[in-house]
Amino acid sequence: MTTRLILVRHGETDWNLEGRYQGQADVPLNERGREQARLLAERLRGERIEAIYASDLSRAYETAKIIAEALGQEVKTLKSLREVDTGVWMGLTFQEVESRYPEHLREWRADPLEVKRLKGESYLELFERTKTAIREVVEAHPDQTVLIVGHGGNMKCIVLDALGVGANCAIGMASRFAADNASLHILQYGGNRGLIETINDTCHLHRLPKK
Repeated sequence: MTTRLILVRHGETDWNLEGRYQGQADVPLNERGREQARLLAERLRGERIEAIYASDLSRAYETAKIIAEALGQEVKTLKSLREVDTGVWMGLTFQEVESRYPEHLREWRADPLEVKRLKGESYLELFERTKTAIREVVEAHPDQTVLIVGHGGNMKCIVLDALGVGANCAIGMASRFAADNASLHILQYGGNRGLIETINDTCHLHRLPKK
């Protein structure tokens, strides 16, 4: 049995524009992000989607809600689909992290898989909880199409897990493909392995004005 997963990263926020670590801060969509979600909804009208799941953080939930209303669906929230907890990095730019926590940043760079952000999570923790959440969704929806709205970190974890990449390798491979705001990633998932159909598709956003 195979489940088709349509993965969506949430729409744009002001912190995305400012290059700030959002982590599990409950940052809302900005107006461009809401328009991105509306365009996503138009793109997905032709899909036969049986269930919609989303992170409970507002930027993901609002993206999912806009899509769900257009499709006549409900949204089920999963806390396990939250972005990685960036701890004290939350709300800071990379340059600010580098300035305030230079020793910690060196430790994290030396082992980004296992070293936790101060008062936050490690990439390994994000990978494992996202993997568990998706496998539970797949088991609940055999031979169906499910829409998952989450965060950049989730999208990469799900795709790499579907490819059979373990956490040790995933941290190195995560930077090799993009997961832009309001992007689509589509895959077939079965037997703990997957077939990738689409990665970082943003063609539905062509009507948006250039930044």
